[in-house]
Amino acid sequence: YHRKTDLSLSPPVKNFTMLRRGDAVITFSRKHIIKLKSLIEEKTDWKCAVVYGALPPETRKRQAMLFNDTSSGYDILIASDAIGMGLNLNIGRVVFSAVAKFDGDAFRCLT
Repeated sequence: YHRKTDLSLSPPVKNFTMLRRGDAVITFSRKHIIKLKSLIEEKTDWKCAVVYGALPPETRKRQAMLFNDTSSGYDILIASDAIGMGLNLNIGRVVFSAVAKFDGDAFRCLT
């Protein structure tokens, strides 16, 4: 695989006001996705679309369309690793809210 663009690490996002339009905030539980959506919308002027694996495919597609449409008012995407399931997303920056994921038996660090 040949990466077409450079990959760089940004300083940690320490609060929601550091989020930018087009950011995708990745977390690994549906409960945490819903909580982050509520907190971000409460603490900022951003509106959040959500994508996670248990959503019906039509709903995932609709949320992706809202996020990709700059006139929809949906600025931030809160998602699980389900965003890798065939969705075309105009993500400007990926922000991980966690660096470990539960694999069914134990938490493991992302690599």
